[in-house]
Amino acid sequence: MDILFISYWGVNEGLFQATVVPHLKVLLEINIVNKIDLISVERDTQNDTSINFEGVNHYPICEENPGLFSKFGTMRKIYKKITELSPDIIFARSSLAAIPAYYYMRKFNVPFVVESFEPHSDYMIETGEWKKGGFKQRLLSWYERKEIKYSKFLLPVSDNYRQDLISKGCDPNKVLTLPCTVDLNMFKPDQTINQQIRNELSISNDAIVGIYVGKFGGLYEEEEAFRCFKYFLDKYDNFHLIVLSPDRIEMILSYADKVNFNRDCLTIKCVDHKEIPKYLSAADIAFTTYKRTATSRFLSPIKVGEYLASGLFVVMVDGVGDDADRVEASNVGILMSNLNNFDELYGNFTEENAILYASQFRSRSLVYETYMAILSNL
Repeated sequence: MDILFISYWGVNEGLFQATVVPHLKVLLEINIVNKIDLISVERDTQNDTSINFEGVNHYPICEENPGLFSKFGTMRKIYKKITELSPDIIFARSSLAAIPAYYYMRKFNVPFVVESFEPHSDYMIETGEWKKGGFKQRLLSWYERKEIKYSKFLLPVSDNYRQDLISKGCDPNKVLTLPCTVDLNMFKPDQTINQQIRNELSISNDAIVGIYVGKFGGLYEEEEAFRCFKYFLDKYDNFHLIVLSPDRIEMILSYADKVNFNRDCLTIKCVDHKEIPKYLSAADIAFTTYKRTATSRFLSPIKVGEYLASGLFVVMVDGVGDDADRVEASNVGILMSNLNNFDELYGNFTEENAILYASQFRSRSLVYETYMAILSNL
């Protein structure tokens, strides 16, 4: 079986490394897979965008600028490449990546699967990025409806969205929940590295270290995120915050200054995804700062899985993904609306519980099981 995998993220983007690469590795383990072709959308013109991945043929598609018309051109390029490759099945990661797969299916009746299927158009409106009823929103909503109707399988990242799709008439047999999974071994906490990183960053051994990995703005809180961080700075005399983010340092510091967060208790770095585990090993508490919206319960933040696999206690926004319904009952985290009960929940927390939670809900074995269910039903 010849498989084509389409990623709307470029090879140098964190989400490509965290979600696409692991899925390609799983596909390579499946005996009935003869060939894997990969199409990625590349926006990085400064760095090498090739990928050295034995068993995977890579075809990067350059998107020259972020404008809408450039995206139309990108979709045409992807469709043309699909016709050259003639796959037996297409896996498209995101509703945007699935657009050319939809057109190919309609013409050649080749099945396609949409991974990480989410109501992206709704997200963009709720976060103020797009105008409700605007052209972009109407166009992507149209494609999302077509993908729901014509895809062979939909893989939402949360069971909340799976149930929502089924309630709206989607065939439950074609909707399989596949959360964003993590490599448990890669994120296994290491006490030696804990000491090493703390020494490098001049953080004392007895400090309570919080960590946030990700961006600010868009889907993520900005000043409100630092209000949450400030709560812990005020709570602990020895609190130190590590922020790992690609955002401009000056912008991050401006959010900190607005809430009077002491800069001396803050470390900001931008690191490759492969470097993240060692910084997580140096922390005690981890934060997610997604904005709560009507559809945020359909998310599956990969950072939550990475935090828990690292044995960290998670502080997260209410109503974000399936995890928001489980972390407190599982004694592995707390919702921001419930911080008054932090001492009790954190007091009952163990590193082992967090890792067990990650192995149950975020293990890579879920990817293999889902792919086998799909490929055995073609």
